[in-house]
Amino acid sequence: MSDLTFIERKQLEKLYGMSSGYVLDFSDRTFQEFVFESTKLDILSEQFKKASGSKANRLRAFWQTQPNRLAGKLILDLCEYHQTLNSAHDNKELLNICVRIGHRLFDGTTHKKPPANDVSSSQKSPYNRAQLRPQKSLSAGSLTCCLNSSKKWLHQTVPSGEAIFSKI
Repeated sequence: MSDLTFIERKQLEKLYGMSSGYVLDFSDRTFQEFVFESTKLDILSEQFKKASGSKANRLRAFWQTQPNRLAGKLILDLCEYHQTLNSAHDNKELLNICVRIGHRLFDGTTHKKPPANDVSSSQKSPYNRAQLRPQKSLSAGSLTCCLNSSKKWLHQTVPSGEAIFSKI
């Protein structure tokens, strides 16, 4: 069972547009495919049927029943997908908060929010979320280029201590 706080759940629900029962722009089929690709679990199975069985309720059930690492991986993958959909109209502050939530769960760090000048806890995980294995990183000051077999990411830590992830 993941240990998402009430506030974290509300932030994720806002980013993913879950108030209407939907999750981002997914149909039932595409949501099932996405979650299976990310976690190897079938989100349409009975174990995730909660209340109306909507995509939003199924995602809430996933968060309630799955371990932190798996919930964090799905959150990070959904944030990445959200960014591809909404890059021009994005609420980047909320996206960065949700990415930090995903990393907290995936990496097993505490609930405590880092001080504004502490960039160490907001840095990208040394693991490739898709393969759960170490990845190669090239550092240059506050910029890190993370490479794996299928994706290239630019990670930048800004003066406020927030991490910004951009696909390159």
